[in-house]
Amino acid sequence: MTPAGSKAKGSRLELSVARRLEDAGLEVSRVGYQAGMRGTAHDLRATVCGQSLAVECKARADGWVEQYRWLDQADMLVLKADRKPALAVLPLETFLALVTKEGEE
Repeated sequence: MTPAGSKAKGSRLELSVARRLEDAGLEVSRVGYQAGMRGTAHDLRATVCGQSLAVECKARADGWVEQYRWLDQADMLVLKADRKPALAVLPLETFLALVTKEGEE
């Protein structure tokens, strides 16, 4: 994929994630190159449970195949590299259900 194609693919994902978060009632703003903030290390800023979170969006054509396979067998995947903190990976819809009123019903 060309650099311009990769950037467009990333922008589409950012916009899609921002809309899904907003539709769930979360406060979201797009940052980074679109807002003229070169050097910003993230794509979105979202307020979740009173916390302002930096959100990085990544899209890959054939990316994370093994991780998706592991996640097919569980609700949440925890990954850890040596000398790094553990990461929790879960489907976006599961995350939204947990942090919005929909998860309280």
